[in-house]
Amino acid sequence: MTFQQGMLQKKIDEIKNSNLPVIIFGAATVGEILLSICQKNGVSVANFCDNNIGLKGEMKCGIEIIH
Repeated sequence: MTFQQGMLQKKIDEIKNSNLPVIIFGAATVGEILLSICQKNGVSVANFCDNNIGLKGEMKCGIEIIH
């Protein structure tokens, strides 16, 4: 494992152990990639948040988009 991978895993573990809701800002491609990374590492994502008000209330990958 590289130094960067170790640091990333440490941050992922901190998020998992925080018991705080995880909200991904951005419901486009990068948000989907981040969701995939979270899911692969056992991090539950509560919502996507996007500054496009037209997306509010829609679902992306089974997760509600908030504004």
